[in-house]
Amino acid sequence: MIGCEALVAHQLVDYDLDRGFTRTTVTVIGRMYGLILQCLLTGLSLLILLAVSTFYQVPGWLVAGVGWYLLAYPAYSCREVFYDIRHRAIAE
Repeated sequence: MIGCEALVAHQLVDYDLDRGFTRTTVTVIGRMYGLILQCLLTGLSLLILLAVSTFYQVPGWLVAGVGWYLLAYPAYSCREVFYDIRHRAIAE
């Protein structure tokens, strides 16, 4: 699941470069739906983390650390995309 998140995050960042030259998931569905997909994948990975931690009784501090990583990685790698969308919304 982390690999899927990383791939979609990479495709979001490279959207402008890939748009006219290659077909990726994000160039086909668009940048906004790519962000929605990124959020869905992040939420799904957090649900899987909670299910696994409940089933295997993982310590809470470890679940919290991995959960923060699962949230921080896509947010940090897509920070320019979020800024670009926010900047365009303010300009309009």
